Amino acid sequence: MGARLKAWWDGEDPQTLIETPGGDEDAKGEDLDREDAEGEETDGEEEGKLPFSFRLKAWWDGHDAEELARTIREAEDAEESDESGETNISFRVRFLAWWQGKNAEDVAAELGIEDESLRETLKKKTVAGVASLEFKAEEAPPELTDKNWPEERIKIVETIWGPGFIGPGGVEHVLKLVQPFGMNSSMNVLDLGAALGGPARAIAEDSKAWMTGMENSDALAAAGMERSMKAGLSKKAPVTHADFETIELRPNFFDRVFSKEALFTVADKERLFKTVFAALKNEGQFVFTDYMVRERGAESQAVKDWIAHEPVQPHPWSADRTEAYLKHLSFDIRVVEDITKGARQRIFDGWQKFIDTHEPGSIADELASSLVDEAEHWARRVAALDSGNIRVYRIYALKPKK
Repeated sequence: MGARLKAWWDGEDPQTLIETPGGDEDAKGEDLDREDAEGEETDGEEEGKLPFSFRLKAWWDGHDAEELARTIREAEDAEESDESGETNISFRVRFLAWWQGKNAEDVAAELGIEDESLRETLKKKTVAGVASLEFKAEEAPPELTDKNWPEERIKIVETIWGPGFIGPGGVEHVLKLVQPFGMNSSMNVLDLGAALGGPARAIAEDSKAWMTGMENSDALAAAGMERSMKAGLSKKAPVTHADFETIELRPNFFDRVFSKEALFTVADKERLFKTVFAALKNEGQFVFTDYMVRERGAESQAVKDWIAHEPVQPHPWSADRTEAYLKHLSFDIRVVEDITKGARQRIFDGWQKFIDTHEPGSIADELASSLVDEAEHWARRVAALDSGNIRVYRIYALKPKK
């Protein structure tokens, strides 16, 4: 099933798929020209590549590319209904049926085939919020305002990506990103977008540096702090909530600042970058990876679709704009690198590992809807990356010595 997943994403024949070795393109030491790395702008599927809907159908049905090509007309007709009057079965129903180990037609009949009602049908139990910190009996836990991260979703993302992580790239990847920092036990390091705290805890345990995790979502911050407490790292790697639009940081305090795909939702990036610059000590270092938009493709349909479907409104900058503004602040820019290829590979690797280690029906019923949501979420992100108009960049900058 893992090979079929990758074949579906890539539009290739599952039977002839050859796995691509893991790792970033930058690990090979290649110095790619940015324009070449970004690729040509496209408005849709590449010529000769089967459309998304057909690859999806092939993956679920277990067909290879040739078989899919022979039935392409049938797939087009199935968008609404076939001559027998049977309704086309949706992505969500097929995914749910696969995990429950049931026939898709039976599940569709049970659910009344309505996509919109699937979420409510699945919610047998309502669990509000996330696991909170341990509070005294007379104290009430704080009310969490971010409804994008209920307990069910947190459980699913940790099942897919690993404990403490909400997206692709685990401990090994995080430690590789911060390797240039040369950290030690005397340093204060800020993780902007700490989420569940997995990266911050990994860095603290590896380098002995003092981490401060700040997270834009109060729900994730509460769950992240609980995990740090359980790991005995509540002081070494705490996770706290901070609104990135109004965040305040202690000037000249941090030796290093790190962020992993967490800043693209910030609207006032100028203020945030100014705050980071002021918070760094002289000769402090700032490394972050983020989703960025190509200037020429900013108004493309792929970008509009990506923005419309993200759970938190994206406000992406281009790599050129980001580099120019950081230079304006007097940052010394050392690296501006398109790492989309590696980021895309990590998405596939994470899902393939998940599928290879979980049998259909092994996910609790109350988590099934969150699992389908997460699959759709990452499918849309990959589609945006494949359009060529959304990229993932790594930027490494230094605050110069005065």
